[in-house]
Amino acid sequence: MSKIDLSKIKIVAVDFDGTIIENDFPPGNPRCGMLKPYAREVINALHMKGIAIIIWTCSDEHRCKEISRFLWKHRIYHLEVPHSGGKVYADLYIDDRGYGSYGKGIDWKEIAKDMDIQLPAKPYQGKSGFKEYRLKHRGG
Repeated sequence: MSKIDLSKIKIVAVDFDGTIIENDFPPGNPRCGMLKPYAREVINALHMKGIAIIIWTCSDEHRCKEISRFLWKHRIYHLEVPHSGGKVYADLYIDDRGYGSYGKGIDWKEIAKDMDIQLPAKPYQGKSGFKEYRLKHRGG
């Protein structure tokens, strides 16, 4: 990928399932994967540069609220998680099936390189995935 000039980016839309977390969230299945390595660091670095972060998902309103709580729990800063089901406006979209996928799934380290974002040696390793969050806060 080529370098991205962040000075021209005001809004970034980031897909949740398969992009921020390891796996998809099929309907009726409360299980969800762990955070992808460096997703938190890159998203928060963009936020610190004054870029608005919108979590882009086609989930229903209830799921969007759960996603938002999950993100705040892991201190991933974002503006909103809209539940419109349609595409949101953004200057850049990061998605496991688009920018950032590099033909092998999302790679947050490569995205960081494209954006000249410095990463720590080790990524944040939140211990709780969505399943554990749901069990703790919703009783299953």
